[in-house]
Amino acid sequence: MGAALAASAAEAKRREDDSSILIKVNKMSGEALETYMGVTKTGKDLKLHISKHWEVPSLCQKLLVEGEVLRDNKILADCCSEDCRELLVVLIVSVEEALQELRIALKGDVSERLEALNTCPRLQLTLDTETTQIIAAFLSNRDSWDIERMSIDVLGKASLRGDECAIEALLSVLRSPTQPLRLNAIQALSRVAPVGHRATCDVLLARAEDRDTKVVLAALEALSVLSQAGDEDCTTFASTLLQHQDGVIAKAAFVLLTKVAANDPELIAAARAVGFEVGFLRV
Repeated sequence: MGAALAASAAEAKRREDDSSILIKVNKMSGEALETYMGVTKTGKDLKLHISKHWEVPSLCQKLLVEGEVLRDNKILADCCSEDCRELLVVLIVSVEEALQELRIALKGDVSERLEALNTCPRLQLTLDTETTQIIAAFLSNRDSWDIERMSIDVLGKASLRGDECAIEALLSVLRSPTQPLRLNAIQALSRVAPVGHRATCDVLLARAEDRDTKVVLAALEALSVLSQAGDEDCTTFASTLLQHQDGVIAKAAFVLLTKVAANDPELIAAARAVGFEVGFLRV
């Protein structure tokens, strides 16, 4: 019985060897990976396997076989000589490669764009100008709610603070009839716009009159981050909201006022008295 099982296992191994090739992947750091893959598998399949083993996103991978780049659609078996079932691959982890592949994917169909946008946070890189422009354009095309939502998230997390292309794209979203998109765009702007950015502050002041209380609250919180001391428009607006029926909004207005009117202790004291009177501040 034992001999039969051993023979069966040997036969299974022989068949596996006949239908697969040995892939040896070496990183520049010296780390190595050995795995068997089917003869019909492609460069993209290998990247996915590597991403699971080393947690290196596919977009960051540049694979070399005998000094030449292994393309995603290349059949692995075609890279082997007829009498060899082994493939040596060098992995280079490259931010530049990631940005280049990201731009290609962002110009693909909806599923490819979604995959690329979903990968961006994992790359933990700062978007370059060209990539920012591609993603920003998604917010004007409006062909997919998921793409819009993820584009807002990526611009907010991966754009340089002060990037005017990203800021302009996010400001355009604030005209959207969709509340979650307006909300996400405000939160992204608080991370991308520089302190004192007049255009952003003006639009946020307008959004602070939104019919949706969540949007109003987000706008006030963003203004608390982006406004400067002495901003008269923010001071006036925050003062008018101190007696808002929603105590959370009134308190957010008070927080904003303490920043923009920091040089006016009498106004702050008066606002604090209002807070105790209407109840959004407690002793």
